[in-house]
Amino acid sequence: MAAIFASIFLFVILMVAWKLINFKGMKHILTTSMSESLVLVVTFLAVLLVNLEFAIYAGVMISLAMFVRRTMRPGLPLNVPNAKVPGRPFMSPILWKLPECPQSLFARIQGSLYFGSVEFLEKEFRRLEKERPDQKHFGLMLDGAVGVDLAGA
Repeated sequence: MAAIFASIFLFVILMVAWKLINFKGMKHILTTSMSESLVLVVTFLAVLLVNLEFAIYAGVMISLAMFVRRTMRPGLPLNVPNAKVPGRPFMSPILWKLPECPQSLFARIQGSLYFGSVEFLEKEFRRLEKERPDQKHFGLMLDGAVGVDLAGA
């Protein structure tokens, strides 16, 4: 009799656990984001092969590494002042088909300025310097910078 109750109780637990799995959400993650898919697969495999605590740590560490990697490369779109609009706001020369100034170059940082992004930005500045040797003046707009630390300053 105890075996029957134990099997019924086990069946109820398995049904509840099955309902907790979000298959639609997992399918969405696997079909849309490669980095999130990696976190999902590593965490899932670690749960099956190692233990739950290690799986949680592994998932958090991989997710953190992906976040840091993504924030290490802030956007650096080039902008020019638009003389056709009052106040001459800076706009994208590609999107608005605006002529660039032959002597000056303007860029806007979109993202975090911290120790992890300094090397990437330095390489981008050197690339722009080599590609545009006639533009001797460089204006950097920080209104899109989310946060700045000492190394980023």
